[in-house]
Amino acid sequence: MVHDKLGYRKVSARWFPKMLSDEHKRQRVEISQILLHRCQQEGDDTVDVWPGGDHRARDKLLEHLITGDETWLHLSTPETKRDSLTCSKSSNRQQK
Repeated sequence: MVHDKLGYRKVSARWFPKMLSDEHKRQRVEISQILLHRCQQEGDDTVDVWPGGDHRARDKLLEHLITGDETWLHLSTPETKRDSLTCSKSSNRQQK
């Protein structure tokens, strides 16, 4: 009835923006390896924190890396396919 008379169809959400793709995970590993290699080669020498070489803004490289926990906490959990079903107005009704 909902589909035939009112022109609505079921729509299911399929994408959750907080889940990392395999490509994002690969990029994180690659960047971490580059930074680790840099620290091993150059040591934890002082680096310019601000462009322009302001001598007051020189500090240790490792003290300026932003790190994060790999555990992501959300206010809500991803919905199941059934939970995310909604009805939307069908834009192109098929004639039977």
